[in-house]
Amino acid sequence: MARRARAVVEGGLYHVYKPISGGEAFFADPNEAIEFIQIIQNVKRRDGWTVFAWSVVPNHFHLVVRT
Repeated sequence: MARRARAVVEGGLYHVYKPISGGEAFFADPNEAIEFIQIIQNVKRRDGWTVFAWSVVPNHFHLVVRT
């Protein structure tokens, strides 16, 4: 059963991450990681997020953002 979606609070601070189990590559192609970063940049501008930290590695990513 999936977890309920969290409410997004204006000005909230969030640690967003997506681990992949089993050693699979989330970003098998470096271009996929670049596209992901570009999406984050676009959302940041569009929604006025502050990105405090980010890490994108082949099998997971982390973001620390304020909405």
